[in-house]
Amino acid sequence: MKVLSKTEMIKRNKIKRVLAEQTILSTANHPFIVPLYHAFQSDHYIYFCMEFCVGGEFFRALQHRPGKVLLEKEAKFYAAEVVAALEYLHLMGIVFRDLKPENLLLHASGHLMLSDFDLSIQSPSAAPPRFVQNSYLFSKPLVDTRSCSNLRTNSFVGTEEYLAPEIIQGNGHTSTVDWWTLGILVYEMICGYTPFKGATRDDTFEQILHDPVDFPDYSHSPCYRGPSLSSACKSLIRKLLIKDEKKRLGARAGASEVKSHPFFNSINFALLRNMKPPIQPNTHHPLRAVHFHSLKESVSFDLSADPTTVKKKVAKGEEETEAGALLFEDQDPFISFHSVTIHR
Repeated sequence: MKVLSKTEMIKRNKIKRVLAEQTILSTANHPFIVPLYHAFQSDHYIYFCMEFCVGGEFFRALQHRPGKVLLEKEAKFYAAEVVAALEYLHLMGIVFRDLKPENLLLHASGHLMLSDFDLSIQSPSAAPPRFVQNSYLFSKPLVDTRSCSNLRTNSFVGTEEYLAPEIIQGNGHTSTVDWWTLGILVYEMICGYTPFKGATRDDTFEQILHDPVDFPDYSHSPCYRGPSLSSACKSLIRKLLIKDEKKRLGARAGASEVKSHPFFNSINFALLRNMKPPIQPNTHHPLRAVHFHSLKESVSFDLSADPTTVKKKVAKGEEETEAGALLFEDQDPFISFHSVTIHR
């Protein structure tokens, strides 16, 4: 159960985000997206009842792997599941915008599920899929899965180390930001850290905007030899992390273009659900929540949210009862949040 404080949502001007998350979770139906079963509200809280993923956050699973990394073939499996989920979302006209290990859950079966859609955005009118034919770019026609290609927004949202250059530059962004974050995720799964992290936020942004992708070299280390990266893996990461969004892998045909990269040649996307995942969560005594202990996580932020637009401003440090008073005014900001039960 995901519980959100109405008072906190008002203070942080995230009312629209909560409503959007309910809409997305209510309509999404995909094996690699956490399913919503029931949503309701009380006077002070919003509740989402979802599938219990006993394996916890993928971030925590990575932290307990040797060297906090995966072998390339293991990372490929999970990357393929993420690509399949993003393909579905983009076909639905949805841009996820906050892909990172903390927003991936491990189901009891070991498969991944995307969660936390509060920073996602949905196109008001999703375009139908179409064929892309270009002999210079593709060896065969591909289905363009970018049904949200007509969506461009200037919101400054995401997680610091995962932000795409176009978001930092403030030039607006499209669904291609999800392919940038996929490149960061694959790099982190295999190398154990993100490629552009700096000492400060400004340093990180500077490296994202200007630095090339460097891969670790353990060949001369007497203590540790990290997982070697194949040329196909390096190629995928470099193409996903092209700073020009128009030239980035996935910018022309969406997920179909990403899936056709040689890195995924050994993956049968149609049979992913029947493949054995590399990590098998401990499902004994699930109520003890052995995969949910405290670890430091990255923080998502939305700098486009302007607290001055809240109906009744709450000054920093004041008691929460002032924000909570909003909940009892004639105009309830959560009036459009309806209880819903979904039978799957």
